[in-house]
Formats: sequence, C-alpha cells, structure tokens
Amino acid sequence: MKLSNPKWVMFAAPTVLAMALVAGCGGPSTESSQSGSSSSGSSTSAPETTAPSSTASTPAGSTTTASSSSASDEAKGKELFGKTCATCHGPKGEGMPGLGKDLITSKFVKSETTDKLVAFLKVGRPATDPLNTTKVDMPPRGGNPALTDDDLKDIAEYVRQMNKG
Repeated sequence: MKLSNPKWVMFAAPTVLAMALVAGCGGPSTESSQSGSSSSGSSTSAPETTAPSSTASTPAGSTTTASSSSASDEAKGKELFGKTCATCHGPKGEGMPGLGKDLITSKFVKSETTDKLVAFLKVGRPATDPLNTTKVDMPPRGGNPALTDDDLKDIAEYVRQMNKG
C-alpha cells in the first residue's frame, strides 16, 4: 500500500478521526445509542422525554428551547466541522485538492436547504456517483457514525454561513 495514495488517506483519516472522537468523548452519546433499533425487535428502555432543563424562562415569561438556533449551535457546527469535515474540505471550507470540494463558493451548498444538506450528509456520495466530480468517496456522516442528526444540522448551518460570503 502506498502512503501517498489519496484513497488510502480518504479511508484512514476519517477512521482515525472517528476513533479519536469516540475515545475523547467516552463513546457514542446516550442519545445516538438509543435511536438505534434493538436486534430482538423490542425495546426495554423507557420512552424519551424532554428534560425540564431543555427550556429556560426569559424575563418576559416566555420560554425558549435549547434546540433553537443560536450562536452556540453555530459554534458547535464549527467545532464539529473542524473535527470531521475539515480533513477533506479544509479548515475553512476552502477544499483540499484531490479530496473535498470548496464549500465556500459551492453552488450545491447555496442551492440546497439545510434539511436537504442534512439528508445529503446522512448518506454521503460514493466515488461512483456521476455527480461526484472528485471521484473520492464522501462517507455517510463524514465518516463519523457518532454524529447525530442534530450535529449534522449544526454542521450544515455552519457550512451555509460560510457559503453566504
């Protein structure tokens, strides 16, 4: 195996990154592990409920939820992008020759909604897809199966912010 082969790097870098992320955070989150289906077909876990701490009262008495878009979501998206996507797309989304496309000027990013970008990130794009111009696999969830749908949404919104400039 040649170490200079970009396909090898494409496989190894996300794998090493995913392993580092899992090791660094103590494993997959409870949230993502509960979303999988049970192999026996039945679930012994209790249904998920909204924790009281997920809402906060404002001085006017209205409530806001933790899932509303905020600066912290953008910061989380930036952090997740840096840990997962930057390997191929560059730390600022500028693209890496032979690996990932420039996301800053991407017409694809500009033309899609956040929900459609999340759907795209969930499945990735194989090298054999006619729309894949780099001919390098983009793995589902950027090669990080621990990323939740909310994580992907934060990344997509961060990428859309980069693309507005």
